[in-house]
This record gives sequence, C-alpha cells and structure tokens, in this order.
Amino acid sequence: MHRGIAARGRAASPGVVSWAKGGLPQGKGGLRQGHQGMAFFQRWWAEQLPNIQAIVCKLVASGQIEFVNGGWCMHDEAAVHYIDMIDQTTLGHRMIKKQFNKTPSAGWQIDPFGHSAVQAYLLGAELGFNSLHFARIDYQDRERRKADKGLEVIWRGSRTFGSSAQIFTNVFPVNYSPPDGFGFEVLDEDIMPIQDDLQQFDNNVKERVNDFVAAAIAQANVTRTTHIMWTMGDDFSYQYAESWFRNMDKLIYHVNKDDRVHALYSTPSIYTDAKHASNESWPVKYDDYFPYADAKNAYWTGYYSSRPTFKRYVRVQSGYYLAARQIEFLLGRSSLGLFTTSLEDPMGIAQHHDAVSGTAKQHTTDDYSKRLALGASKVEKGVNIALTCLISSNRTCMSSVVKFSREKGDQFLLCPLLNISYCPSTEETISSAKNLAIVAYNPLGWDRSDFIRVPVNDENLVVKSSDGTIIDSQLVEVDSVSRKLAKFYVKAYLGIKTDKPPRYWLIFQASVPPMGWNSYYISRSTGTGHNSTVYVATMVSPSNDMVEVGPGPLKMSFSLASGQLKRIFNSVSGVDLPVEQRFFWYRSNEGDTVDSQASGAYIFRPNVTKPTIASSSVPLKVIHGPLINEVHQQFNSWIYQLPPVMASSPSYRGTAAARRSVFIVPSLNPSFRSSVTRLYKNKEHAEVEYTIGPIPIDDDIGKEVITRLTTNMVTNGIFYTDSNGRDFIKRVPLKVIRGPLVDEVHQQFSSWIYQITRLYKNKEHAEVEYTIRNYREDWDLQVTQPVAGNYYPPHTFLSSNTLTFQVNLGVYIADGKYELSVLVDRAVGASSIQDGQLEIMLHRRILKDDSRGVGEPLDEVVCVDQDCQGLTDETSSKSYSVAKATMMDANYSLPDNVAIVTLQNLDDGTTLLRLAHLFQAGEDPVYSVVAKVDLKKVFGKRTIKELTETNLSANQKKSEMKKLNWRVVGAQKVVPPR
Repeated sequence: MHRGIAARGRAASPGVVSWAKGGLPQGKGGLRQGHQGMAFFQRWWAEQLPNIQAIVCKLVASGQIEFVNGGWCMHDEAAVHYIDMIDQTTLGHRMIKKQFNKTPSAGWQIDPFGHSAVQAYLLGAELGFNSLHFARIDYQDRERRKADKGLEVIWRGSRTFGSSAQIFTNVFPVNYSPPDGFGFEVLDEDIMPIQDDLQQFDNNVKERVNDFVAAAIAQANVTRTTHIMWTMGDDFSYQYAESWFRNMDKLIYHVNKDDRVHALYSTPSIYTDAKHASNESWPVKYDDYFPYADAKNAYWTGYYSSRPTFKRYVRVQSGYYLAARQIEFLLGRSSLGLFTTSLEDPMGIAQHHDAVSGTAKQHTTDDYSKRLALGASKVEKGVNIALTCLISSNRTCMSSVVKFSREKGDQFLLCPLLNISYCPSTEETISSAKNLAIVAYNPLGWDRSDFIRVPVNDENLVVKSSDGTIIDSQLVEVDSVSRKLAKFYVKAYLGIKTDKPPRYWLIFQASVPPMGWNSYYISRSTGTGHNSTVYVATMVSPSNDMVEVGPGPLKMSFSLASGQLKRIFNSVSGVDLPVEQRFFWYRSNEGDTVDSQASGAYIFRPNVTKPTIASSSVPLKVIHGPLINEVHQQFNSWIYQLPPVMASSPSYRGTAAARRSVFIVPSLNPSFRSSVTRLYKNKEHAEVEYTIGPIPIDDDIGKEVITRLTTNMVTNGIFYTDSNGRDFIKRVPLKVIRGPLVDEVHQQFSSWIYQITRLYKNKEHAEVEYTIRNYREDWDLQVTQPVAGNYYPPHTFLSSNTLTFQVNLGVYIADGKYELSVLVDRAVGASSIQDGQLEIMLHRRILKDDSRGVGEPLDEVVCVDQDCQGLTDETSSKSYSVAKATMMDANYSLPDNVAIVTLQNLDDGTTLLRLAHLFQAGEDPVYSVVAKVDLKKVFGKRTIKELTETNLSANQKKSEMKKLNWRVVGAQKVVPPR
C-alpha cells in the first residue's frame, strides 16, 4: 500500500510547520513528504538559513519532498474564475521551477467543496498533471462508487478535447484523514501510539498491525488493483511532526515484517505510476462533481453566494490585474520593474477554497480584502506612470506630466467607489477654462464600444472625443437610494463625511481600440453645441395598463398595476417572450427535531421549498432619454432595483451595497454571446442592477434572497451553467408538485426519458412511472433537498476600471426557439426549479453556523461610529499628443471567438501570452471552428525574436509534457494522448 503524508491545513501549512520544528523527511524507510501550498511555503522558505534551504533542495531533488498541485493555494472550484485559477497556479509553479527546477505532476484538490470539469482538463491535463486527487464528492455518489469500485476514474472534462485532455482521478474512500486509529497528532486525546518495547506492559504491536491490515483490506475492497493510498494528515495537524514520523516508521517496519501487506512512504505521483503500471481498465467520468452534499440535508450550495461583496471585489481586482499587466507590457521593460507583482500574492491567496468561497471568518475575510486593496494601490502607482509615458508623445515619464492616481492634488483619479456613486474628481465643479479627461483602456482583443457613466453635479456639460468632436451624452438623476448609500459607506470606508452626493450620472458611449485606450473630455457648455439633456425620474401615473421601455430595438414592457416586468421583445431578432421577474427570500433553516443541520456559510438549507415573495406590487419610476431608458423598482424597504453603475470597484472592505448587475439576453436559438450592455440605444441586451440590504433580522429569521425569472418556455426542466467561466454543463433538476392528496416528483433525464414519482396520502408505497436510472449523469440520486440540491455555481464576467467585458454566460435556458441567458458580475448560485424558470441567489444573511468549520454565523455588518448595519450588496486635463492608440496593427483585431487571457512580462525577460477559444465543439455553427491569429499583427510594431509553446502554467515546454496512456472500461485499445 502507499502511505502518503499529506501536509495540509486551513490555518497554516502543517508541512511547513513540521519542517521548521526539525521534521524534515530524512529519517528511516525512504520517508517522503508532500506539500501543496506555495504561499505558506514561501513565507517559511524566506526565514530559513542557507543550510536548511540546502537540505530542502537535496530532499526535493531526491523526490523525498514532492510538490503536489504547486499552486499559490488550493483554489476553490465553484466560485473562482478559470483565469484566476491559471494565474495562481502559474505563480506557484514558476516559483518551484525557479527554486528547485521541478514541475509538479499531480493535482491535489482534497478540500474544495465539489469539483469542476475545468479543473480536470484545464487545471489538470493542460498543466501536465498525470493525476488528480481529492476527497469531497456527494455522499450518495461515494457509496455507489465504493460498491462499483469506481472511486478512481479517467476524467474527460472537456467535450471539445475528449480523451486528449483526460486525467486519472482518485477520489478518497472516506475523507482526507487517515483511517480511524491511525492519526498521531500529539495533542489528540484518542491517539494510539505504537508501543513496540517488549519490556513494556502496554506493548501493542500485534494489535496495531492487525488493525492496520484490516483497514488496508477494507479499502482495497472498494478500489481496483492491489495499490491503495492513505492520506496521513488532517486539518491543523503536524504541530509536532516527530509524533507522526516516529509512529509511521514503526508501523511500516512491523507491518512489512508481518508480510500480509506491504507498506511504504509514498507520494501521489508514485501511487499514480503504480496504478498505471497495473494496466487496469478504468471507468470514464464526463461531467463535474457538483453539487456536493455530505448528508441528506447538507448540500454545500450556500457558499456559491456567500459574501457576495467579497466575491465581486475579487472579480473586479482580477479584471484590473489583467488590464494592468497589459499596460505594463505596453510600457516595455523600464526602471519601474514588474510593478504588477504587488497583486500576485493577494490575488493568489484570494482564490483559496475558504476565501473567494465566502467561508472564512469575518476577520479573515477582512484580511484578504485588505491585502487586495494594498496590492491594488501599489499597482495603481505603476499604472499611473505607465499611462503617463504612453500618452506622452515623446514617452516622457516625468512627475510634471499628468498622473492617474487617487492622491489629493493629482489631476486625474481612479474611482474605486463608483459602485456607490462616489468619485470626487468628477463631482467637482468644472469651469469653462478646464476640462475633465476620461481615459478608457480596453483589455480585449476586439474593438469595444460601451457606455461610460460618471457622477457629476453640473447639468451644463458637453462631452468631446479625442479628435474634438462633440458626442451624444445624457444626464440621469442619481436616485435617492444611491445617494443615501454614498453618505453611509463613504464615511464607513474612508472616514469622510459627504453632505452633497452627486446629482447626476453623465452617460456617453465610448469606443476603444483593441488592447488600447481612448480619451474623452468633459467640459462646461458655452451655450453652443450643448448636447446633454437632463432627464429626471418621475413616478409613472397608471393611465395605461402597460409601459414600454427601450430606446432601441430591444423593448421591455412593465405592468403599471403590479410594477413587474411582463415581456421582452426585439424588433430585429423577432424575439417576443413573456417574462416575469420577482424577488423572494428563503427562510434559513436553523435545524429541527428531525435534523439539527442549519443553513450557514457553506450549506443552503431553506426552511421550506416555497420562498416568501418580497412584494407583489412594486412602485415604478420610468426615465426616458435618447441613449438610455431606466426603470426603477422598489420591491420593499431593502430591495431596490435600478440601472447599474459602470466600471464599479469596491473599497477593500467590500462593496458598499450587495449591488450587482444581471444581464438578461433573449435570443432566437443559441448564438454568439459576448456583448454585455444595458438597455441602451442600439443595444440588444438589457442590464439590471439591484441593491439588496441591509437584510433585516429583527424578526430573528435568517434570509437568503433570490431573484426569479419566469417564462412560458418549455425547457423540460433542463438548464445550463458554466464551469468556472469556461464551458457550459447541462443540468437536470427535479420538479416537485405538492398537494393535499398526492405529491409528485418530475424528472426529465433526456428528451425521451421522463419519470414521475407519486406519493399518495395514507399510502405507504411510492408509485413510479417510466422508471429510468441516473438522474445525475452517472449515478442514482435521491434528493432530500429539492431546492438546495439543484443549485449550481455559474460564473460571470471580468471588469477593468475602465470598460467592462463579458467572458462567459452564467446560466441559461433554451427550448429550441428561444434562449434566455442571465449574466452576473460575480459568482452566484443558480437553478431552474420549475420549467421555463431561472432562479439566482443574490445575498444571504444567516443567524446560525452550519458546523462545518467557520464557527460563526454569516452575518456581515458595516459600522459608522456606533451605527452598525447589515452589509448591503451595491480637475483639469492637458491635451495629449497620443489620446488614442492600440498595441495591435491598425484595423486588426482578434477573431470574435478568440480572447486574450494573459499578456504579461515575466521576470526572466520573456513575455507570456495566453489566448483562449471561447466556444466548445458543436456549441455554435459559426464560432465553434478553428481560428487563426496573426501574432505579428497582435504585437504591432514589436518584433517577436523567439516563440515557445508551453504548458498552461508556463513551467515546461509543451513538447516536453509526458502524458500517461490509460485503459478505459469498454475501450478496445489504449487511448493515445494528444
């Protein structure tokens, strides 16, 4: 058997702690140690003397220390975006390569709460990994796999790449702990050390060897081949490493002497090689491992939406980090060095499975946020200088030239609190002698045209493009909810009292070239050429039954009687779809006499399956204008819906409001889905923003808030969510119908397999019609939580501080004629509980802990002086010589189905470029094709001296990647690697 020493832990890395206490693996029996988290390792490494570093280097070279996973952290797989997964993994892998000249070959995701298909092929096979190991899968799925010896599979997570991107996947039979009785933490009251001194009365070698053999045989009975692996570690273990190593040395010696089982120190890569050498055939896995449940009323689907403000902040900083690295490249190698590295560490740590997931304690989440804010602040200084250089005609980088920062006295400022309508530089009075310059940067590989919104106080303003042409603009009054939020949260975050929040949003359309910038100038109107018109929100009088909104071909109809959305139609595409949108909240279950399990940061357990409606009748305010139409809806005292704020970026503590944007995209059949806009002129998408909170708890009830879109589409219960913002996966939920005489459960397994299960009053049997197996893709499912058990984690788009761009859809439904897509601005939980319906969880405030490790309720508050509230989820310029420019050749852009993922200067003098095809095989008849990119045109005037294709984390050449061939059940021959 293989005995892996899995150094891991939530608070610190036990492997690192043990080494610091003299537990370096250089003892008996070829002792080996695995380590996965490079963030903690690097902190430890920097403190070591050269002689200790030399010992570690020797042990790594000999294979006694193996880096598994090798990322900066063990990232989450539900709430994290694939670009952030790649970035944090690359940071760790390049550190390992630089310090030890090693490339990890095994994925070690033992603790995330469910596992994505993208993790398997993109963050597994495409990294050069030969195996992936983890513990957490649904408890029902685990038992079925144990019975079928199917815990270990060949996972083909991509329908595009299929077997060419497969990976051997090992699911542990219990958890990531050792078998009962074989944990040797010195402070554990139940520790059973090995006493092999024959002179002692408590000698227990025979008993311990028998226990060992029995546990080994039990595990061997649920897996294939004669090789098994034990993970010898747990949370907060190895505080005294000697206790573990001494007892394991004794066990290995005495077990091998007994000779019924052979034991050895091992690592995931050695174990994988042994499995591969057996020439066994393995089951194939295609979909993902979501959602995850560890008990019948414990679905870990709550964390998909926990701490929505922090999720949004991570996503915003991700977009800023992506754009800043491009600007750093555009500047070229300079005395600034690699100024974006200040965000590497905090962004990497933020992807941890207890960070972006929203499952850390409040003070820990605050620390994550603070580190992100400090890192972004340092990067911002470099960006300011870089932009100064780029805009200057002679590339002058002098302090006398305009700076782009938020420091007092500078002429230009970035506005990280636009999401609460706060930007001092744009709110100041603009005189007729001075202009306000807005510089928009586009990190996309295509031309980008979008609307920019800036808060102002002057209504006599005009906007000019970089060539001096007056462009159309519109003023919209800032609503009272936003003004109130600005007062409270500016004081909370900045300690500044704002008596006069901005009066208006100034809106204009910006056009920016690919990977380039454009400048716009706002000045006071001189009376001629004035192009803005003030449109003040007014309450609509119910003179008609319906009100139609939309300045372009896309229209929305709202009922004046109920204030609710009723219809979306598009005169160009022919879409005409009845749609109703409402807000609800589920009452959080606090545990009951049947099951004490409560809803919490991890777990979503509603008290009932039917949520409480926020309001049946909603007051409407409608604003019409030449560029934008707005509809404002007040659903209750703490849910307000209005058009969103562009380029929002929260302070480090989180956004002032769980203020969030949702993009509603109706279309005829599946089509290209890349443009994300509001309900603007000439745009065919509607954008909705809502402010939720503070969620009231004076009734002592935890609340989990959702919005629900209801259509008449016949979707057969099927909907689609994305996998880490990369691919789409088909989901098939349950439909539950309850009544006084009979309850029914409807399941649509495919277009031709449909099952109805009926339970009658006063009957002790269940009736099943058209019985078919496999509700989940590859295993039987009995859902005890029909709501929580059907939630999945869709993702969103990235945002820079200038332009916002969408990289994937969050969730959609389709019925052959129409497709309704919803895009959100951070990771959320979503489902389709009823046919033709989409449900998205937006915010949660819970009064009980779910007993999964956080140790406190999910009850976020923000305080100003003694006033604490629940968190609500919402100068002059010069005339530049280079006001508009792009890195690419003129008139060139990337194909519509290709995106730039990374453009980054590395510390070895090279530049890392990643491109991504946006469509899966068969997803779209036009865009699911091979695309060609002209790199010479992408890099414009720069010369490419050498081009090397690498693996995804850039730590080895693509040609040097060695993939193992695996036999699969049902295959006639070995599947060759790509």
